Amino acid sequence: MKWYSLQNSSRWGINELQYFKNPITKKTFKIDTNWKGGTLDVLLEDNTNIEDVDTDTTVDIYRIFDEVYVNSFTSGTDEFSLYDSADNSVVVLDDEHELSIGYYEHGVNFLYDMGYTDEEDSEIIFTGGFTLEETVCPYEL
Repeated sequence: MKWYSLQNSSRWGINELQYFKNPITKKTFKIDTNWKGGTLDVLLEDNTNIEDVDTDTTVDIYRIFDEVYVNSFTSGTDEFSLYDSADNSVVVLDDEHELSIGYYEHGVNFLYDMGYTDEEDSEIIFTGGFTLEETVCPYEL
């Protein structure tokens, strides 16, 4: 197994998608953060050839790499959406506005207090390419 340091090649090229579901109201609150920059450490198994990783296309980092360790993200802007979990239709903006204000004031604990869970995996999508450079395991630093 080898660890690589991954950094976006283009400005505003990282989207972090987080999904919070409320099993009682059957609503999903989606936070789409568009980050200006950032670095991650990623793990590739020995049976994966680093030359086979396409660094020029849009990719979901969690689908390509075996493990992802976020070092830092910088200068992010958030977009919020509220959906009906059953049919993915958009829900009235008043509820979305209330959730977004609570999220900004109290963080994800506000969403947990409102009955939302983060059981669905988040995604980190790089657009515009990225660079890879071999590094040490971040847990050993």
